[in-house]
Amino acid sequence: MVTLNNLPSGIVIAARLSFFRKEVGANPVDIGPNGDVKGDGTGAEYDMERFYTMTDSPISSVHNRFLTVMRGLAEYYASQDGEVGYWGSLSEDGRRYGADRNEKWCSEFYVWVTRRFVEDMSGTTVEDIMDFFGDRAELHTAREIPVGQPGDYLPLDTDENGDLNHSAMFLAYEPGESRVWNLEGNWSNEVVVHKRSYSFPLRLGDGNVFRRLGHIKNSMWK
Repeated sequence: MVTLNNLPSGIVIAARLSFFRKEVGANPVDIGPNGDVKGDGTGAEYDMERFYTMTDSPISSVHNRFLTVMRGLAEYYASQDGEVGYWGSLSEDGRRYGADRNEKWCSEFYVWVTRRFVEDMSGTTVEDIMDFFGDRAELHTAREIPVGQPGDYLPLDTDENGDLNHSAMFLAYEPGESRVWNLEGNWSNEVVVHKRSYSFPLRLGDGNVFRRLGHIKNSMWK
């Protein structure tokens, strides 16, 4: 077990780990995952496994976000283990989240993760979830994404053609790299953690994945 101290509450953490085996009387041996990341044959860098978690808080609104994100990350790890999603051993495709076999299930995934903690969360399409936040005056422009909070909703235009076609859960904004980290269902029929470049134009228009932010305000929590 790895213990990290003095971390802020309510933030998502991506920890990169490399594993070693040590036998009695021998030096530690790197057992991976690793690789020659630079591709120059030196093997000097390691492609370490990335693990995701979130810090908790006694503040109820932050704790609810913690529970929501951790529920979603549990599904991410289940997908990594082949239990859900594409050819899932427990539930294939998005059937676990209420979708039919061979049906798109990104919105169903977001609703399934959040409805245990968010009052009246429901719907099966991007439009349904946008209406949920719009009806509560919490559907904002993409300019607000850098101040989003873990668990918030992101409708995405993955084709960058002006049409919103994908649902994602906001995890974190990385200002130094101008990247947004999302938890997404039904990306290649799996649950994934996806990092996307954030470059917001002066005016909304074609050429940007990010279009809106649905913010879960405190009064929405059950």
